[in-house]
Amino acid sequence: MMRCIRKQAYLLAIILVSLAPSVTGGQTRFVVTRGKGLSLPNGKPLLLKGINLGNWLLPEGYMFKFKTTNSPRLIQAAISELVGEDKAQQFWETYHDNYITQADISFIKQSGFNSVRVPFSYRLFVTDGTGARLEGPGYELLDRVVDWCRREGLYVILDMHAAPGGQTATTSTTVLVTLFCSKAVRARS
Repeated sequence: MMRCIRKQAYLLAIILVSLAPSVTGGQTRFVVTRGKGLSLPNGKPLLLKGINLGNWLLPEGYMFKFKTTNSPRLIQAAISELVGEDKAQQFWETYHDNYITQADISFIKQSGFNSVRVPFSYRLFVTDGTGARLEGPGYELLDRVVDWCRREGLYVILDMHAAPGGQTATTSTTVLVTLFCSKAVRARS
């Protein structure tokens, strides 16, 4: 029960941080909430017609149709066990570069959608180990998909679906705080 509450608290914190508007000349550049709805920067209501890019930046066992290898960690461990660490890293690089492409984003726009939800894992933004550092392929991957969506006029909903401690409650929350408070990360936005 406490793990569920903690997970919900983390997700709420992430949502609130991601919805915090950036103000330029008194006007926000982002969609904001107004009561139960969403509003454009000009105050007009926004109705999202969206699609999810699930399984791209956070592998999910049910999407792969796996029965027991169902968590991102188990999936990554299985790939490593099958082909070795080096080939597994090469596999994930190729997977991330090809699972979602600019052509996919163009197709989403042509299909009538106006928004894309991008679930991802914090692990794409930090190194493993005791001295976790803010580096990883996630920055480039998110920059790329956000740029593609910007070109197509699509809204992007970033969903840190796997936050530190959010799925297993074993990761220090310090990593999450560091990720969002880092001057280097803030300077990128």
